Formats: sequence, structure tokens, C-alpha cells
Amino acid sequence: MILKDEGKLPQDDYTNIAHLFTLGILDDHDKAALNEADWLRNRLVHGYNGVNDALALESIQGLLVPLERYVKKVAAWVKQRA
Repeated sequence: MILKDEGKLPQDDYTNIAHLFTLGILDDHDKAALNEADWLRNRLVHGYNGVNDALALESIQGLLVPLERYVKKVAAWVKQRA
């Protein structure tokens, strides 16, 4: 939605994340967290090379704070546009 509002055509997840970074909406930490979350999602959904539940849980827990920070940034962006 942010990309569309910024005049960019949404594409695949990694390209969308890169565009948000280029627009200054994401910083390096946000970009890395979103790329990791996307990778983890793909691994869990598709079961690439099996899934280690303990490792998945550790990854998810490590992403909670960065993703919460990202959600706050998106909320601020939405508020600015309202």
C-alpha cells in the first residue's frame, strides 16, 4: 500500500522491501528484519530442508522487536497521510 501511494508498482517481497528502503521508509535494520521474516515465512510454508522448530521459534522471537518497530513506522506513515 505504501508503494502504491508513493507511485511505485508493487512487485515481489524482496523488491518491495528494497523500494521501501530506497524511499527512506525503512532503515538498514528494518530492511534486514523484513527480509529475514520473509525468508523465514517461505521456509516455514514450503518446508525447505525440513523445519527445526526450536530454530524457527528462536528466529521468530528475534524478529518480534524489529517487526514491532516496523509496525510503528507504518502507523506513523499512515497517520501522516490521513
